[in-house]
Amino acid sequence: MTEAQLAIPNAIVTSNGFMAGYGYDISRRTQFQAVVQYDNLIFNDSQPAIPPPNAVEETLLHGTGTFAFHTSLSRLLSHADSLGISSGYSRQVNGAEQSQTISLHGTWKRPLSVTYVLAAEGGVDLYTTDRLTGVNYAPTGSVAVSRKVRRSGSIAVRLAQTIEVLGATHVSTSINVDGGVKIGKNLTIGATGSFVHNDFPGNPAYNYSPLIVGANLSYKLPANLVVSASYSDWERISGGDSSFLAARSTIYKTVSLSYARTWH
Repeated sequence: MTEAQLAIPNAIVTSNGFMAGYGYDISRRTQFQAVVQYDNLIFNDSQPAIPPPNAVEETLLHGTGTFAFHTSLSRLLSHADSLGISSGYSRQVNGAEQSQTISLHGTWKRPLSVTYVLAAEGGVDLYTTDRLTGVNYAPTGSVAVSRKVRRSGSIAVRLAQTIEVLGATHVSTSINVDGGVKIGKNLTIGATGSFVHNDFPGNPAYNYSPLIVGANLSYKLPANLVVSASYSDWERISGGDSSFLAARSTIYKTVSLSYARTWH
């Protein structure tokens, strides 16, 4: 919810999360993967610096729990084409409201040349929310083209439409650009940019469009150690039809530092 800027800009939010994944090579050409994730958000509503919430924020500023499960099965049919199927389930409890979504997609990946790779997926998401009656659906999917730049760089462009239940159930349409380059043997530098439009079928007043840019770098240390840092800038450039969100145009910046070690 803080990433989507549905919360008050200076709200303090505690986030607890857990994610686990498993992959298995069924054969030399067939792979199976499964991922499970749980996130819990807790708002500190006793902060004196926060102004009184408006109608939109009063609805959204609640403790939120989200559970998600995703599986995929892919098979390499030839030296180039890889086909597969993926499914996902997510459920959110936001105060007294509940929402859930189920997705089923077909996937395809093919190298177009030595430097270009095309990846696509498409299908449908079924979702339910207390703000709408019955089971609703929306077409979802993505198309991505990636290109190798010389020996050490890469760039990718991705168009996507997804259903998200975090914060409040909405249809998210985005264009994303990612790039990176390796300098020497140990240093890698990358940059990202995304333009997103979020459409809330339960209440169009929530609609908004953010612009997100970021940069990251990582450096390999001896003994399989890696240190990395990232920076992101989030800015809402449109509040849609909502005078509530438009009145509080927000800019969100974050810096993070991580440290990791791999072993065999």
